[in-house]
Amino acid sequence: MGQRVDAQGVSGARISADHYHDKVAAGQGALAYEFCKSKGLVLGLAGLRIPRKEMENKPNTVHVVTGRGIWSTAFDYTAAEVQLTPETLSPVRGDQPFPGFDEDGVIVVGHLPPTKTGLGVFWMTMYKIAHQPNGHKPL
Repeated sequence: MGQRVDAQGVSGARISADHYHDKVAAGQGALAYEFCKSKGLVLGLAGLRIPRKEMENKPNTVHVVTGRGIWSTAFDYTAAEVQLTPETLSPVRGDQPFPGFDEDGVIVVGHLPPTKTGLGVFWMTMYKIAHQPNGHKPL
C-alpha cells in the first residue's frame, strides 16, 4: 500500500483499518504497512470492526507511537477516514509536535473515556518506512 494520494491536502499514504493489518484480531499473523516518508497519511475506517459487546464504547481516538513519542487525535466514529498529520496530531506527553511519518511505528485506533485514562484498543497496526518507493531498489 505504498500508494501516493492527496486527500483534502494530505499527501502521503492511504491505509485502511482492515482485518489483515490488525494486530488485535490477527495477532502475530497481521501484516505491517509499508510506505515512504511523508508529512501525513489518511487512515480509512470503513474496514474497522467494532465488537458488539463494545458498542457503548465506540472508537474515538487514533494514537501514533514511535521511538520519539506518542501523538493522538480525536475523531467521530462515524467518520469515513481520519487525517494523521502534524496539524491533527497532538503530543500525549510533552510538547514535541508530530514530526511526520519518518520512522517505523504503530498506529492504534481506540476508545478513550472522558477521564482520559484506560485506552481501549480496537485496532492496531505496525508500519515501516520504505527507503525506496514501492520497495524498488535503485539500478
